[in-house]
Parts: sequence; structure tokens; C-alpha cells
Amino acid sequence: PFLAQSCTRGSCGCCSCELVAMGSPNNGDRRNQRSGGGFRQRQAGRAAAASQQPAQQSQLPGAFPSGGYPPLLPQGHARGRSMMAASTSAFNSKAVAASVSISSMEETLEQEVARVRLRREKLRSCIEDAISGSTVLAGCRIEVVGSTSWGGDVPQSDLDLLLLSPEDQRPANSRRAIELLRELQRCLEARAGAVPTDAGSARTSASKEDRAWKRLDLLDTARVPILRLHDGLGLSADVSVDQQHALRHRTLMKVAVAERPEACSFIRIVKYWLRRRGLPMAAEGGLPSLAWAVAALRFAEGYPPDTSKEVLVMDFFTKMQDLAEYSLAVRQLPDGSAHFSWQPHGGQTAWSKEWMQLLWVDDPAPQPSVATTNSGSSQSSVKKQQQQQ
Repeated sequence: PFLAQSCTRGSCGCCSCELVAMGSPNNGDRRNQRSGGGFRQRQAGRAAAASQQPAQQSQLPGAFPSGGYPPLLPQGHARGRSMMAASTSAFNSKAVAASVSISSMEETLEQEVARVRLRREKLRSCIEDAISGSTVLAGCRIEVVGSTSWGGDVPQSDLDLLLLSPEDQRPANSRRAIELLRELQRCLEARAGAVPTDAGSARTSASKEDRAWKRLDLLDTARVPILRLHDGLGLSADVSVDQQHALRHRTLMKVAVAERPEACSFIRIVKYWLRRRGLPMAAEGGLPSLAWAVAALRFAEGYPPDTSKEVLVMDFFTKMQDLAEYSLAVRQLPDGSAHFSWQPHGGQTAWSKEWMQLLWVDDPAPQPSVATTNSGSSQSSVKKQQQQQ
């Protein structure tokens, strides 16, 4: 019933004092001490990637620095509040320059997305070719979902694909989904002349280096089985099976951004900022990209339709500094409107000093209520499973 809920302080990087400290210096040492060497490794990876594209990096506005974190501070720490207030004040004091910076950033963003778009198309095409040559996958088709499908993608976005089984066989259970993904993996390997490895992944042979994908990973132990294709240049395509909620999210976001083009630009800027700052996404223990997109959309819906993206960006980050002391719940009301509920951090539980709810976003397109599932599960068990998720 929700898209994102919480984070553990110090382990996944979602601390609110990191969220709004735009333009802060690189202060990763203390965070690395708390979270271990993983942070240092991620920083080294980002630095290596940035060094390969110096021309692109130099064009990006200073308000969106890459990498670097302010130090983690205790919950409600006065220094954290003053740091965020000063950061936001400095950003607001340059309102005129912000318009130029955001326009420049959008141009750079679109140029980078255009360079990635062709690689995404190649990955999708090779999957469709593999499906067409399989009798097991006969009747299946590929649908593009995720941010790429509704225009909210940024250069760092992966390609989300949905393998839809024939209508009379939907929805496929977990075992059936794994069987279909294994068949897709086999077809891709056969077409590319791939050599399987002992770890369950596959790499192309030296004579097939020009293929769209360079490595396949079947994640069959995840809650939602996924076949992941890597192109060797940092782009990946995730293929899941019969995830109908992804289609509902796609439809909702398409309609929303079509009615409010400025909101779409605003959402992309927020997502781009998250990536540039290096905040973790769902796979890294952070919040899903869709949760941030929905939160930004609901925020924009509270403004007149002709509100500029510059105003939305500055007001959004100004408001988000309240996450230093409050948790935010973005609730969807029965009439479809949104309600932003702020609650103070803290509590009487034993773990309240180490764990806090940062952000809760209601699913804007929840699964329709059904009496029973195909496997015979009751409605109450389905709701219980959703709550656990």
C-alpha cells in the first residue's frame, strides 16, 4: 500500500541532513566511519565515472554537486538544522541565477539522456528478438515501464521492462516467472553465443563484444524475480514478469505529466539531484525512485498549473529541510488528492534513537481489491502481504 517508508540512520544515506544540504562540501569521512567501507567504494566508483566525462561534468550547475556528503549528525542536532537553513538560504538568494542554472541543467540533462536512449533501444530490441525465436515465450510481449515510459528518466535511470505472458496465463506466479526469465536468458545467450559462468550469470564470448548486452544476471531469489541485462557501460535493463502495478503506475504518471508539463520537468530535476548527490535508491537500501517522483508530483499538484519549475524546485527543497526534525507522510485521500502530514521525529521505542521514519508515500495506483488470488489466497492474506512489503 506504500512506495517508501523508512531508513536506518547512518547505514543507507537517507538522513535528512543529507537530503537538503545542496552544495555542501565533501565530508564523507565520518559517514564512512559509521557505514563502513562501502561508502568509500561507492565514492571511488563515482569519482572514476566522473573522470571519464570531464566535459559533461563542467557544464552542470554548482547547485547540484556530485558525490560528497555532510557528516551525519544526531537526530535534531542544532548544527544540522543551521547547516540546512544556511544551505537553503544560499540557494534562495540566487533566485535569478537559478532560472538560468535550471534551464542550463535541463539542456545538459536532455543531451545526456539522448546519448543513453540509443543504448536502451538496443537492449529492448535484442530482448524482443529473443522472444520472437522461442516457442516457450510464444504469445509473450515486452512493455516499457518505469520512468522511461512517461518521460521522467534521467541519464542514470535503468530501463525497466515488463514481460507480459499470454492473457489466459496471467498473472504468472513466482515459479512460472522464473521459468519464463530462464527461457529468455537461454534465448539471449543462444543468439549471442554466450558462455555461461559458474555464478549463474553469462558473459559474451570475445567475438560477440558488439552485442547490446555484455552480461546477464538472473535474480531468482528476489521477491520479484528479475533478469538483468548489463551493457558494459553502466546501463542495465531489468525484465520482470506480469507486474501489473507497473502498468498502473505508468498510466497514472503519463496522465499526470501530460496535464502538467512543468511538473514533469520538476520531477526530473529532483531525480537528477538525487543521482548527482549520490543518495541511494531502493537497490542500495534507500527510497525507490518512484516514491520520490510521486512525492514531487503531489507537491506540484498543490500549486497552480502554470507555476514555473524554478518556483517548484526552490519551494520543494525549502520545505524538505523540515525532514531534519519531522517525518513526512504523503497520503492519498479517497478523492484522489494528496495530504502532506508532518510528524516530529522520536518516540518511546528502544530503537527510536537509531531508526526513524523519514518518508512514507502512499501507492497512487494500489492493487485492486480481490476476494481471492489465482492461488486461492484470501483477501486478508493479500492485504497482510502488502503490509509486509
